[in-house]
Amino acid sequence: MIAAFDKLLSSYQLLTHAAHPLPAPFADLRALLDQFSAAAERWRLDQQNKAEAFNLFEVLNLTGDELRHSMLLAWLLDHRLTAFGTHAQGNLGFRLFLEELDLPVEYAQQPYFVFREVSGDRSRIDIRVQARGAFILDIENKIWSAEGEDQTNSEWKDLQKAAKELSAPNVHAFFLTPYGTKAKNPHFTPIKWKQMADVLEKFAGEAKPPHVKLFAQHSADALRRFTPITPLTPEDEHEEHL
Repeated sequence: MIAAFDKLLSSYQLLTHAAHPLPAPFADLRALLDQFSAAAERWRLDQQNKAEAFNLFEVLNLTGDELRHSMLLAWLLDHRLTAFGTHAQGNLGFRLFLEELDLPVEYAQQPYFVFREVSGDRSRIDIRVQARGAFILDIENKIWSAEGEDQTNSEWKDLQKAAKELSAPNVHAFFLTPYGTKAKNPHFTPIKWKQMADVLEKFAGEAKPPHVKLFAQHSADALRRFTPITPLTPEDEHEEHL
C-alpha cells in the first residue's frame, strides 16, 4: 500500500512538470493535496493559540503510572493546609469525591486524615481516608496491573481490624480501575478512573488559584486519555487479568 502510494506521488510529480494541463485524475489529486495543505496550515495556526495536545502528565510520561495517580488522588482528597504540595482548597476535593460515589457528604466535616501505602497485618492499601469514631474508607488502585492473589480478601480483613481500632461504624472499600473491574472480594465496590476524572474536572471548576485549576484539569485530561469509552466485556475483563 505504501509503495503504491509512493509510486502515485512520484508519477504525479513527473506529470506536474511535463503535462500542461494535467490529466483530470491528477488535477483532482493536486486540488485535494492543496486543500489538505491549506487545512493543515489553518490547524497549525489554530494550535499556536490553543496547544490542545499539550498535557503535563504526558510530557513527563506519567499518564499510566499507577503510583503517581495514587499520589494525585490522595492530594485531591487531603484537606490539610500543611500537607506537602497542598491545593489549599480545604475539603473541596473530598466533598466532590463523596458526591460522585453517593457517600455521606458529612464525612468531609469530620476531622479526617488521608494516608497512602497503609500496611496492615496481611496487606498494604493504596489510599486510606479515616476519621476516628466516624468512618474509614480504603481505595485499591489499579491501572494496568491485575489484582494480586488473595489481595482484596487480605485488604478487607485488615480494614475490618482498622475499623475496630478506630471505632468507625462506617466502613467502605473501593476497587479503582479504568474499566470498573470487579474485585475478588465482594465488599469492594468497583469504580472507574473516569469518575475520578469527573471529580477532578469539577474540582478544577471550583478551585480558586489558577495554577491549581490548571493542574487539576491536566490531571482530568490525562486520566481520560486511558479511560475506555465503551464498557469492558467479560472477554476483555478476562484478558485484563491474564
